[in-house]
Amino acid sequence: MNTERTALKEWAVMVDALGCGDIIGIVRAGGIRDKVDGTFQLRHSRFVFYPTRFHASVDQLSDPLAARLTQSHAAMEPSGHVRIEYVAHEAISFPVTEFPRLALVRHELGLSLPALERRFYYREPGVLVAALRVERLRTPIIVPDLRRYGGCVSWLELDDEIPVDIDDVAPVVSEREFHERLNALVPPG
Repeated sequence: MNTERTALKEWAVMVDALGCGDIIGIVRAGGIRDKVDGTFQLRHSRFVFYPTRFHASVDQLSDPLAARLTQSHAAMEPSGHVRIEYVAHEAISFPVTEFPRLALVRHELGLSLPALERRFYYREPGVLVAALRVERLRTPIIVPDLRRYGGCVSWLELDDEIPVDIDDVAPVVSEREFHERLNALVPPG
């Protein structure tokens, strides 16, 4: 049985958008404890999402996501619990070192232009964009929201093993649609 314990913390509204197939990418500059040698790394090619409210604010979201922030937070599990509902596979990740390039693909990233700009210029110019192939767990798993999972860190190792076999998951967008959108997201060359 394939299982996953590695989780990426992400705003619940972003997880919802990825889980609905509204966006296929994330952009990261890195949290306080995430950077190594000045850059953020996508350290795992497969992981589950750990939805959070931490640092989420409406002004940082694109208009479509800002409109559903409250709804997304209301749908979260009661305090003390987190619903693990999606597994992601890295399709590709790449550095973006020119802000105009990042602005061109913002529709796939879910953030407002000012938020992208703040992330891009955080400490040193540049971010990592990761295109993710997202699958929905057929049976979401509720895990305890442990104190050690808190804080400004992106990666967690969960105590619970999340089943991610082919029978346990379903893609949120078709293979064809994903590759069309991926081709538009990834820089040429």
